[in-house]
Amino acid sequence: MERHIVARSVSPYIWPHHDACLRGEAMMCQFWPPGTGICGCTIGALGWLRACRQAYVEGIEVLYSTNTFVVESRDLLDSLLRSADCGYILLQQHLATIKSLELRLEVLLFGDASQPRFTRKSDMDKMRRQLPNLAGLTTAFPDLHSLVISFSDYLYNDWDVRPAARLLDIDRLLLRPLAAALGHLMTEQETHVVVELPSNVFRDLGGLKLKEEPRGDEWGDGKGLWLRYPTESSYYWIKQGVESDLFWDCEGRPRRLSNIVNNTDRHHTHLT
Repeated sequence: MERHIVARSVSPYIWPHHDACLRGEAMMCQFWPPGTGICGCTIGALGWLRACRQAYVEGIEVLYSTNTFVVESRDLLDSLLRSADCGYILLQQHLATIKSLELRLEVLLFGDASQPRFTRKSDMDKMRRQLPNLAGLTTAFPDLHSLVISFSDYLYNDWDVRPAARLLDIDRLLLRPLAAALGHLMTEQETHVVVELPSNVFRDLGGLKLKEEPRGDEWGDGKGLWLRYPTESSYYWIKQGVESDLFWDCEGRPRRLSNIVNNTDRHHTHLT
């Protein structure tokens, strides 16, 4: 079955890890078409929705069904995925009309939060060591057509072992649980699912012998080979996401890209 990414109704599609607007980078304003500006990001629907009851009823359906919703807060996501008995933070009938969803997950599955990278206690406190209950997406979003799950660079922080030597753990703790949780979503709702992994994990997945698929979309940073991870009756795509700070050089030493950029890497030769 040929699948097309339809999230945001934008061509080319800007992938979550490559979306500078969500990071507040003003330098991207130069790419707006002539006659528009950063204010073009705003939906501007509040006045319309508050005009009268009929405008609200008609407008709220358009708002939820035609936009891509981006969820970064783990607390919000967990609340949305709870059962109806616990109540919903948003009306269930509104969630039921959402067709496109992006999840950005701060999950540390591999490594130690006490490593130097997490120098601030607030960074360590917000780290989750488990995946959210993504099986709940089927109930919370029954009309979902497009799902993109983007893992941050925190996913792999093991300085002792590179991902290639932990493929069994990556499969057991990450890839298989995703397949189990999302299988029903893809089978019953025919939802297109793409998972973005940090570069240091994605580049070492070759040992799993997953089927490769060339994809287009260069400007939005979706280029290159994607991998298909099989589920019971379908598959989800895996692609490279954010560029990892932690990497291993040709001699197998763990290093930080940020240290090289800041000229603080003792293994890097600085030319002046």
